[in-house]
Amino acid sequence: MKPWIAIFAGAGFLLAQGSDAERSFADIFAAVLAGENPDGGIWEGPGRYLEAAARRAKLSKEDAQRALKGEIDKYRVLIVPGFMSECAAAPAFEATRRYLKATHGVDIDLLQVPDDSSENNGLLIAKYLRDHAGGRKFIVVGHSKGAPDLQLALQHPAAAATVAGFVSLAGAVGGSPLADLAEGLSLPGNMQTSFGCAGKIGPALQSLRTDVRRSFLASHPDAPVPSWSLVAASGFSNTSKILLPTWGLLGAGFRDKEDGMLLAADGRLPRATFLGTLLADHVAVAHDFGPTRLSALYDKSRYPRTALLEAILRFVVADLDDHAARSAR
Repeated sequence: MKPWIAIFAGAGFLLAQGSDAERSFADIFAAVLAGENPDGGIWEGPGRYLEAAARRAKLSKEDAQRALKGEIDKYRVLIVPGFMSECAAAPAFEATRRYLKATHGVDIDLLQVPDDSSENNGLLIAKYLRDHAGGRKFIVVGHSKGAPDLQLALQHPAAAATVAGFVSLAGAVGGSPLADLAEGLSLPGNMQTSFGCAGKIGPALQSLRTDVRRSFLASHPDAPVPSWSLVAASGFSNTSKILLPTWGLLGAGFRDKEDGMLLAADGRLPRATFLGTLLADHVAVAHDFGPTRLSALYDKSRYPRTALLEAILRFVVADLDDHAARSAR
């Protein structure tokens, strides 16, 4: 994707690749969180949830109001969640999907693919996209393993033709050292069958190996559609109990930022516009376990996910509008 500069829906925000995009997204996120508060309740300042927001001056009331203008229902949205999410008691962005439909008219589908290889899941996603072609195009959002599954789906031209843009959200685009560890322990070979709802664990883990994902990136350096990525990073204090063992493993072996499941560096989609680092663990950015019986294990899952996804859509829609305008000249 080539660099470009855009004006955000009359707000005067600069949208560009690199740090300009990160700063602009931080301002949009701050405007949504404070100006609309779509998640409800009381939240801390935006810098508590998005790294770049901590380095930004507080928006004026006028700039915040302008940031919330503009339609965000120009595209359909398809979310593909990640590994083991089929078993999750808290579907990805559940409350978010309801809010954005009711308040902004955004049609958001959740495509729950089984745990299987990214190649097989890519075929399922590609079929879904082809079967739902027509009318508005999709913005596709992949969380965790959903990102590489979508990357495989977008290699099918008929599927890519239905997609306006791709967002990787804490996506396992570079794989995970945890999958490498599982391979070293011979776990994938012993886990070919399902855990009831989980599908084929072995092939799913093999698809998450760092060598497998990096080989794919080397042979497919350019995404077929405009793309954006965000990563997640958490510390001991904001990582849920259930993720602390893997958070400790990653922290012991690497000095990079990580979210308990992925290294932040492995979540960056090459040649995509980088929108920032979310300050939460890997699960919290997409799933809310607060209302479930698993809340004691996922005890750090409170995160303004609706503000996050709305901000993503506001940024991406404006970026796509500008790209279309430039292409038409």
